Amino acid sequence: MDSVAAIKVMVLHSEPFVAAGLVEMLRKQDDFILQSPPAGQPDWLTHSAADVVVADYEAALALLAIVQGPRGRHATSARLLILSGRETESEIRHAFACGAHGYHILGGKSDQLFDGVRSVHRGVRYVCAAAACRLADSMAGRGLTGRESDVLRLVTEGCCNKTVARRLAIAPDTVKTHMKAIFQKLEANNRTEAAAVAERRGLFKQPGARV
Repeated sequence: MDSVAAIKVMVLHSEPFVAAGLVEMLRKQDDFILQSPPAGQPDWLTHSAADVVVADYEAALALLAIVQGPRGRHATSARLLILSGRETESEIRHAFACGAHGYHILGGKSDQLFDGVRSVHRGVRYVCAAAACRLADSMAGRGLTGRESDVLRLVTEGCCNKTVARRLAIAPDTVKTHMKAIFQKLEANNRTEAAAVAERRGLFKQPGARV
């Protein structure tokens, strides 16, 4: 393929074995040209010729914080595609809110990753099938109120209704009412299912925290 039409791809991943595997896999695509990440100044991306940077969650958000710095002085044409094991709805949403152009969950099909690189290069936002399912799940249900979140948080910690009521200074019957609403919103039949949905959606995790 004509090198002028090729996509210049750079891999940044904290796990050396994952990075090496990605480079080898991406290198086999005729329309990709792999570039080595430079060592040195924190604003190297602004001077990089890479079209697409495939990075893990932490590296991508750190780069986005730099290139989207005050007054856009670190503007770059490179696009960031995150490849990560982080798969909760809140983490995915946070990544896009920070400026990521694509999101691919580790363990997905390699062809999807290749399509993701090509998509973000064309200027199209990309979400792999697994991440899309996470986002669709969150959109299908109504959000929890602040009090419902408080109740569910304590329930997932193993608190009984009386303990939840005491810690939140509400009546036990009010806890039951909140739990009924939580089950409906999360489409859960019991506390275990509600806790599982909360974990899958990352309802109680800070987006920037390590997991």
